[in-house]
Amino acid sequence: MLEHHFYFRLLLLVFFGAFFVVACMRMARHNPNEERNVSHRTSKVIGAIFAVLAVLCCIMACGALSQVNFPDRSIEPGFSEYMILRTAETKQIWGNPTFFQMQVFIATANTFACLAIAVYCHYFRSSNTNVWIKAGKILLCLFLYMLLVNATNLQYFDSYELIWPILYIIIIAMIFWFTKNRHKEACFTKKPKVNSYEVVTDVDL
Repeated sequence: MLEHHFYFRLLLLVFFGAFFVVACMRMARHNPNEERNVSHRTSKVIGAIFAVLAVLCCIMACGALSQVNFPDRSIEPGFSEYMILRTAETKQIWGNPTFFQMQVFIATANTFACLAIAVYCHYFRSSNTNVWIKAGKILLCLFLYMLLVNATNLQYFDSYELIWPILYIIIIAMIFWFTKNRHKEACFTKKPKVNSYEVVTDVDL
């Protein structure tokens, strides 16, 4: 990839990764029924481990970034039996990344993935959802992680490639919409606390 294409894709990856982290945080703390003073030591320890992994992935990304070289012209994609064949009139806008450029993208995506897990574990609050809904959340996070790199893998900017960033934005928007409405419903249906003692107003002498 050329220099300006590389940095633009890297900024786009950081932008999508930041929304991934915020979405995981909102999924973790969307249930306001649990008291905030409840301790989840196990989840916080797991979150601390993934926070360290996020720092290590960030260091790897910086190390790969220092080794990045920029070609004089765009690298054309190779041909394989699974790739989408385009017409000869289709113009390639971004070229293929070099080895170290791809390592930067992968390490950056892993940084945000580990950071998302760390934030989720740190802000985790127990929910009353079913097991299959919890499993769906895990699969959704894995799907977002797989989309994180593909959503920025743009070369021709046609409908085949734009479907991935559009799908990523739709899923993130649905997570924000669902967690916001769930928080409003929980706050609306939350019952006020009743004192366990009665106030005596009249005293019989």
